[in-house]
Amino acid sequence: MVYTAKFNAMKKLIDIPEEIFKYLKMKYKKQLRGGTRIGSGAKPKYSEPTTPIAFRCPVSKVAELKALVKSKLSEWALKQTQ
Repeated sequence: MVYTAKFNAMKKLIDIPEEIFKYLKMKYKKQLRGGTRIGSGAKPKYSEPTTPIAFRCPVSKVAELKALVKSKLSEWALKQTQ
């Protein structure tokens, strides 16, 4: 690897104790795993960007308001095909 060659050259130039050299080599080693994958993650529910909102509502109207909002959101949602 590129980093290994650099560290080996560095070790020849300056006198570094072996344990420190191994630590530096391990710390700066290039990671070969992880990262993002194409197509991963949640798919968008709507065809435009969204934002969360919060507001106050009378306690007696909470259930009615939730039902209204849920029905409207389901109208606007993209149809998921599988």
